[in-house]
Amino acid sequence: MRKHILLLVFACALALTGVLPAIARADDAKPEYTQLSQLTGLEVGTVLGTTYDSDVLNYVPDGPTFKYYSEMSEMLIALKRGGIAACCLDKPVADIAVSRNVGLTLMPQDAGLDANAVALPKGSRLTKSVSEIVSMLVNDGTMDQLEQEWCNSPEQNRSLPEKDWSTTNGVIRCAVDDATEPMSYRNEKGELVGLEVELANIIAKELNCELVLIPMSFDSVMSALSTNSVDMAIAGISITNERSELYDLSPAYRSAKVTLVTRDVSATPNNLLSRLSSMIVSSFARYGHGETLLSGLLITLLLVATSIPVGLAIGTGLASHIVLLSDPFDFGEQEGRRGFVKNTRNIIRAVLIGFETLMLEVPIVIVLLILRYLLFDIASVPGVVVSFVGLAAALAASVSNIIREAVESLGSHPWELAASLGYTRWQTIHYVILPLVYKTNASSFHAAIVQTVFDTSVVGLIAVNDITRAADLVRARTTEALPAMFVTTSVYLILSKLLSMALKAYTNKNEQRESTV
Repeated sequence: MRKHILLLVFACALALTGVLPAIARADDAKPEYTQLSQLTGLEVGTVLGTTYDSDVLNYVPDGPTFKYYSEMSEMLIALKRGGIAACCLDKPVADIAVSRNVGLTLMPQDAGLDANAVALPKGSRLTKSVSEIVSMLVNDGTMDQLEQEWCNSPEQNRSLPEKDWSTTNGVIRCAVDDATEPMSYRNEKGELVGLEVELANIIAKELNCELVLIPMSFDSVMSALSTNSVDMAIAGISITNERSELYDLSPAYRSAKVTLVTRDVSATPNNLLSRLSSMIVSSFARYGHGETLLSGLLITLLLVATSIPVGLAIGTGLASHIVLLSDPFDFGEQEGRRGFVKNTRNIIRAVLIGFETLMLEVPIVIVLLILRYLLFDIASVPGVVVSFVGLAAALAASVSNIIREAVESLGSHPWELAASLGYTRWQTIHYVILPLVYKTNASSFHAAIVQTVFDTSVVGLIAVNDITRAADLVRARTTEALPAMFVTTSVYLILSKLLSMALKAYTNKNEQRESTV
């Protein structure tokens, strides 16, 4: 912990003293590369799941190699740091990225057009209706109007029209990427807005369905379609032959111009202190991202406050049952027990140990994905509930394992002593074994509890807006990693430190009370 804090302080000191590079915008931008042919042999970035790499290679077959990123903000940060020569984006998205990132500009030559479609699971009952609606919206000019409103004259805090239709035909679940302005993103109020979000609303209105938007990263959209976790997806999905074989695709609702972003060589170095101040003002004052981070923090605190006590209780109960089912000591019940009952107890014990082992060996990320996409319906069960279940189960397995290993190290003496005093099995485990285990293994329990705090950082993978996911959303809007990541790191350091201090104080208090007794 101390090492991490020192590294963080050192990094901030470098930034404030101007050791790290900073850039000031010039009056006239000068692209580092102006033609696609100039990228031959260089590395170009693109977002995982898009087909922009193929579009570029159609113009220059022996052109660049590609590096794939799960998030646009990560790609833009790599570009600014010189990790790649250029990156591929949809034209409206590229315009906003350049306007918010000093030192970046557009390449004059684009890579043509890329057709976007609504994607549905293969054989969906909605495919024909959705396709007809999309064709109608294209033909009557609605899509051109949406393009004009969202892409050609974007506003920071635009909202969607009020819902004014009946929902007599049930629910339609739509996956969207909530970090690609102006296509689909969160405004200052935290509402999902954008061209593709409004398109989803129009489709739901035409179908007389209630719309449930499922925000997720772009690289998760296709897996959600494959598992039928969503009814459709509107996330800049390009039409390809391969995708047509795996999913149902509507007619194209828009043609995206594939634009390349590169560095502006006319930009000049500047002191990073002014840049850092500008980043903080932009992130937390001008665009109201402080509210986004605050809402994420509240979700994180909620998950910590609920999953830890429940996980401790379940883990204690799980270990108690496993220990008692293993006959740790003969309390005068062995002779009268029938073979069938004994075998049943052994089976139950094996199942409980199997659950504990599985939860210990499977990463929490995989546990959450299984719970979200396989065991729970993605629309009817809130992501926070799924996260709570996963975190509590993971902590319960750790606690159970700690208790079982500690009980094995105790041997038979505590059981014999309790039996001589007339204790039953449950009285022995409750009044003798568990207090002894808690006292001698306090540090192990503390580590498991603190680990649960850090495990909350991955719940954003299942569309939970915790503090880490909130930071990702802010970073996606500003494409500056430092402010949001600094806040997130500080939150986890403070939470873990406060929790460790509270656990240590509680342990010391118990030891003092026992010594006085």
